[in-house]
Amino acid sequence: MEHLDTAIVLIPLLAVMAPLAARAIGPRLRVPVVVFELALGFLVPLFFIYTGVTFDLASLLDDPRLLAMVPLALLVLLAVRGLPSALAAPQGSDRKTTAAVVLLGATGLPIIVAVTAIGVDEGLISSGLASVLVGPGMLSVLLFPLIGMALRGDRVPSTTVRVDDEV
Repeated sequence: MEHLDTAIVLIPLLAVMAPLAARAIGPRLRVPVVVFELALGFLVPLFFIYTGVTFDLASLLDDPRLLAMVPLALLVLLAVRGLPSALAAPQGSDRKTTAAVVLLGATGLPIIVAVTAIGVDEGLISSGLASVLVGPGMLSVLLFPLIGMALRGDRVPSTTVRVDDEV
């Protein structure tokens, strides 16, 4: 029962990675679309529900030192994951596009949740420290894409249809 938490975290990650790995191995190897759809439609939402349920907000709020580490960890996440992503920006990109690529590349929650769940299960880290790591991951998934798209000026296309007076 103690490894159930780790399984809940790792199974959705593996289910999403399987079709991607199969494509990388070769075009002849086909993974049924149903595996990918199952991963995205059921297992990934289950993963995010699990993350929200197991996030130990109380221990984070009880210790001001842990709470103070959250913004620092968010900046570290931006530097470690985001800055290398700048290399993926298209050549000739303007600064806004490059900044958006950095922000989108800095998002990270699944690997953080997987590693911290294993660490807590094995008694290597406390749930409070895990929350210091998972909290910025949650914030990165929530905020970085919004900020990145706002920088680029991307807007959701309008679905309204203009009707002329003349028919």
